[in-house]
Amino acid sequence: MELAKNFIRTNIEHKWMVLCLLPVLPPELRPIIQMDGGKLMGSDINELYRRVIYQNDTLIIRLTISRSTQGEIVMYQEKLVQEAADTLFDNGIHRQPLRDGHNKAYKSFSDVIESKEGRFCETLLGKRVDYSGHSVIVIFAKSKIQQKELIVWEILQEVMQRHAVLLNRVPTQHRLGIQAFQPILVEGHAICLHPLVCKGFNADFDGDQMAVHVPLSLEAHLLMFFHTNLLLPAIGDSISAPS
Repeated sequence: MELAKNFIRTNIEHKWMVLCLLPVLPPELRPIIQMDGGKLMGSDINELYRRVIYQNDTLIIRLTISRSTQGEIVMYQEKLVQEAADTLFDNGIHRQPLRDGHNKAYKSFSDVIESKEGRFCETLLGKRVDYSGHSVIVIFAKSKIQQKELIVWEILQEVMQRHAVLLNRVPTQHRLGIQAFQPILVEGHAICLHPLVCKGFNADFDGDQMAVHVPLSLEAHLLMFFHTNLLLPAIGDSISAPS
């Protein structure tokens, strides 16, 4: 009932929640690759599509050719079609996930999309950005809390003093996952970070990596500096805690 009330309150039609046509990914997103020796290796999505097609064709045969098919059999076959479609979207949603001959679970739509290696994080959001860098973070407690240290690659000191930088650790799940700092120059390839600023990034010093970007406006400098975001927006707790 609560869901129905939300539909009415937000003017959402319930029919929008039902798929009448199953989306089919273009071949480029579910390729078939020929391995050495002529063996073909296809995407898991292709196998899940094949199962949907098979169950749907079986249902059509029972509805058109076998006129005398009992209603219970037809209903059971409709259930198999629905389960095959559900597995395509989320393998294992009903029971144990479907597995291949090597006992490896097939990757469904949800598996392809989610996680750091998913389509969004790795392909769509994982673009190369000008004036940016990426490196492992290490402890540098000698810096001020609003400062971080950056890799030295022939960067002039006077230029650095006029520019703040944005520090980001993926996945960026809330606004404190990317903040501004005043950089100072150091030798080496690591990003030196004060341990008290790690809580907002959910970071520690066990090999975590962070990205550095250059903000384009003065407003970004002022709004995103660490010392202006010392409290969590949701609950008001301090984010200045040692890692």
